[in-house]
Amino acid sequence: MSLLFLTVSCLRRGLYVDSLKLVITDVDGSLTDGGVYYFEDGSKARKFSTLDGAGFALLREAGILVIMLSSSDSSEIVHRANWLGVPFFGGVVDKGAWMIDHFESYSISEENVAMFGNDVNDLPVMQLSGFPGCPQDAHNEVWYYCFKNGIICDSNGGHGAFREFADMILGSRNN
Repeated sequence: MSLLFLTVSCLRRGLYVDSLKLVITDVDGSLTDGGVYYFEDGSKARKFSTLDGAGFALLREAGILVIMLSSSDSSEIVHRANWLGVPFFGGVVDKGAWMIDHFESYSISEENVAMFGNDVNDLPVMQLSGFPGCPQDAHNEVWYYCFKNGIICDSNGGHGAFREFADMILGSRNN
């Protein structure tokens, strides 16, 4: 997606990325391809994109807080969040309720929040946020919601889609 298209699209929808202070991202299917590798010893692993990791760093450098939010609380996600130096909230079944409960602690209004997710359990947060986005391979309901109200990345989850989302935010802010 071109920066010009993004800027026009955001303005048409009333999305102003200059005011963003917080980016929340889902993990499975957004930062990963949704797959989990299971090994004979019972351990498991997820594959994360280094491109997405760079997106976290760029947003932080721009003064934007980034949070990872997941219904899973697996150790590999905890390790990835620690590696990236971002807060991780795992085991969150109702993400919309979580957002309402935690919003005041960040002193940020809803329009100053971007949400990146791929599945229907991310929709409540997207609907509360001012700037929703999703990977190209998001669930149909999420894809359609982002088509009408936010941004759909060209990349699939786990293949640089979050970096693309971060680049769109930062590129639009600099114009």
